[in-house]
Amino acid sequence: MDEQVKKTQEWLNKTYKNVSGYQKVTENGQTGWPTIYALREGLQHEVGISPVASGFGEATENAVSKVLGKLKNGYSGNLVKLIQGAFWAKGISPSALDGKYTNETTSAIENLQRQAGVTADGKMTTQLMKALFDMSAFGLVFGGTEQVRKMQQYLNGKYHKYFGILPCDGIYQRDTNTALIYALQVEIGLAGSANGVYGPGTISATPTLKVGATGAVVKLIQYGLMVNGYYAGEIDGQFTTAVGNQIEAFRKFMNLP
Repeated sequence: MDEQVKKTQEWLNKTYKNVSGYQKVTENGQTGWPTIYALREGLQHEVGISPVASGFGEATENAVSKVLGKLKNGYSGNLVKLIQGAFWAKGISPSALDGKYTNETTSAIENLQRQAGVTADGKMTTQLMKALFDMSAFGLVFGGTEQVRKMQQYLNGKYHKYFGILPCDGIYQRDTNTALIYALQVEIGLAGSANGVYGPGTISATPTLKVGATGAVVKLIQYGLMVNGYYAGEIDGQFTTAVGNQIEAFRKFMNLP
């Protein structure tokens, strides 16, 4: 039981109990989806959405984007208190639950940004807000690996504007795989049509590489081999003989020509 999470739950229920669509959360001090949903519903109310719901879709994103300019030192209100509560639920200390935007709030944002692999400038964005008001983990979890976590951070840092901010928990999952495809599409000139699907257009645009090649595409290939268990070397964007050998081994396993 986390005392700050419990205080957040108590405040949420007291503040938003009469808001249309708000679902009361159990005041048990345990983080989880019910707490996240309550935080989202409170957030939606504060940005003018009614009735509120548990999702964080396009309408919420658009409404949130219009209030980000308020978030700076000296500002206070329920919007800040919701952000503080979300940080407590995320396991990151904002130092208070008082609705006051201070240097400690900025430090918490920077902490999350570093864990996510994005520029730690202390500025809240819509994508970061969406990641905060979510159960996504940004620290290594049981079953995850540091190598996969570093890949997730790299993808977030360079490509998050195309797919949002991914969890950085060290678990290779569907969203991570989709992000790899987005990244490849961006690097091979398909940024304007990137969709995370490896379809005919992506296949035809994918270059043929050989030993000696360097760059971001090679790095993505190394990551792709790594998550499939076919490469444990340096992720450095260098197409070496070792990389070529692992590609050949993967092709044989997949029975590819």
